[in-house]
Amino acid sequence: HRTLIVPQLGAPGVAAHLVKKATGFGVKFGPVRAADLPAFLQLKTPVPPAMRRMRFDFIDRCALVPMEALPALTKLLTFCAGVALAFGISAEGVLFLPALRGVFPYALAGLTGLCAGTIITPLLLPWIPVRSFAVKGALVGICMLAAAFALPDLFKLNDTIHRLLFCVGIPLWSSYLALLFTGSTTYTNPSGVKKELKIMLPVYIAGAAAI
Repeated sequence: HRTLIVPQLGAPGVAAHLVKKATGFGVKFGPVRAADLPAFLQLKTPVPPAMRRMRFDFIDRCALVPMEALPALTKLLTFCAGVALAFGISAEGVLFLPALRGVFPYALAGLTGLCAGTIITPLLLPWIPVRSFAVKGALVGICMLAAAFALPDLFKLNDTIHRLLFCVGIPLWSSYLALLFTGSTTYTNPSGVKKELKIMLPVYIAGAAAI
């Protein structure tokens, strides 16, 4: 064959006429999605617009949820292990029940924020107001916080420290995780992400210090 198939989104700098002149090979731009490649190779007609269009619909976002949630869960488990150790350590050694009681509200707050930032925010992305991913995550975190306050006994919110932990931790954790999702989207750009980071990073640091 004398034709090279190059990825549509991965070869924007390829000039077909220059490749033809230099090598004698023709250039065809393949479909956006690798899954469409077998059908693309069988085409005898012009490429359908659907093969040229980048989608980022609900199903696409669902597929990305595990990629976002699992690393966040690893971080949360590491954090909870440290908190449990701090609560459980005593002169007699590390006591299981005090460790479990102490870490429970922290773990619950972390899981609530994790669900808000890595599951709910990505899935509802087009319908959450504002453009900023960090703010989207914070808004969902606040909604989850309201749900937590509706179940104060389960979330141990009768304690002032736990209430403050939830009020600060859940929105910030959700916001941070939602901001990380920018790298998985099809329409964010580096300059916008840098701008969000510049604004939000001091907020995250201050919140982490407060917790």
